[in-house]
Formats: sequence, C-alpha cells, structure tokens
Amino acid sequence: MRHASNIVFTNGARDPWSVGGVNASLSASVVALWVPEGAHHLDLFFSRREDPPSVRVVRAEQARRMARWVAEARAAARRAP
Repeated sequence: MRHASNIVFTNGARDPWSVGGVNASLSASVVALWVPEGAHHLDLFFSRREDPPSVRVVRAEQARRMARWVAEARAAARRAP
C-alpha cells in the first residue's frame, strides 16, 4: 500500500472471515495483528472482564500505535510553517 499509512488490521483465529483479511503487515505503519482468541470484531467491542488475554493485548497494541501516530502528527503540525 503505497498511499496508505497508520492502519491497523486485526484478524482473529475464531473468525471464519480472517482468511480473507490482511494477515501480514504491509509496512511499518500498515500493520496486521493476529488475535488467537479473537472472533469477528471482538477487539472493537467495549472491554469486558470476560475478554480473552489475546484480545486485551491487541487492544493495548492498537492504542499504543494510535497514540504514537497522533503524537507524531501533532509534532509535525508544530514544525509546519
């Protein structure tokens, strides 16, 4: 993906649609995350006590990446003329 950036694709092992998803990172800012205990959109739902550990890990990674991208955009905006 030449013209895309800051995208996180997630796929879960319990999701039959995952075979048609982006399952490998395409660049440093277009990344694929695998959720062994994930199902269709589970990582996008509200957090619950019952969430599997792998879903919690992926949510944390999503948040970490998004926070970094926002910080980078803000820094670039401050540097702009």
